[in-house]
Amino acid sequence: MSLTVRDIMNPQLLYVAEDEPALAVRAKLLDFAVSGAPVLDAFYRPVGFVSLRDFNADGTTMRVSRPAVTTRDDEPIESAAFALSEGNFRHLVVVDASGRAVGVVSALDFVRAFAGLPPRHPPRFDVDCSSADAFADA
Repeated sequence: MSLTVRDIMNPQLLYVAEDEPALAVRAKLLDFAVSGAPVLDAFYRPVGFVSLRDFNADGTTMRVSRPAVTTRDDEPIESAAFALSEGNFRHLVVVDASGRAVGVVSALDFVRAFAGLPPRHPPRFDVDCSSADAFADA
């Protein structure tokens, strides 16, 4: 059986709201020890991605990469990995059939999967981090 993106993604979705201030976004990324997060609209659809590299030196302004690069949660990992490498990306925002963000998959997630290793995500994600589960019934 072939693995899908759902099998390797981090389903604890740390995300950024469109109107979230740069300093708060930077603090959130550092607190969760991640290099980036998707930017979601009010309906939890991805509109962009922000990484630590997108902040100015003092963290007061950020540049959001738009549009968000996405993959479906039911996509085979080989297809998603190809899209990641072709686009020179480090992360893909994972969406469900309705286009709502449900997770993030990183280049390291793909490397681990192709090496036959189980997914492993930052330990900080064992607490609530604005998870997609919080709005699953919205």
